[in-house]
Amino acid sequence: MFQILNIDENNFESAYNFLKSVPSISGVDDTILKNGIVVLDDEKVIGSVSFERFDRIGLVRYFVFKKNLSNEVLKSMMDALEDNARKQNILQLICVADNFQIEDLFKELDFLNLRKNIFINEEKIALTNFSNSNFLYKVL
Repeated sequence: MFQILNIDENNFESAYNFLKSVPSISGVDDTILKNGIVVLDDEKVIGSVSFERFDRIGLVRYFVFKKNLSNEVLKSMMDALEDNARKQNILQLICVADNFQIEDLFKELDFLNLRKNIFINEEKIALTNFSNSNFLYKVL
């Protein structure tokens, strides 16, 4: 049976090791991970999602899960993350979708397209490595 829990001292190490096992993740930021949610199946981590705080906005990070998780479980993960974000006075979550599958998933999770007239480190997004990515948001 699946359990969806806030990441805390009881499951932090398991969540950290789960993310470190993903080849595309070069490093895990402890502060970001502590804002997260973990999905357990018989005490084994099978999914995680977190956010990085930027004032009152949360950037979705570490959204990693086993392919066999249903959309219902993914929705429950995101609902738990949103509750966690609200408790920290986050007003909206933003995500970067670098392919159509990710974009479609976030749209199923009620995220909306965000105009690309935004800046990262004072550089217009259209001039960065994210120029081909889509940005989505959800007001909490």
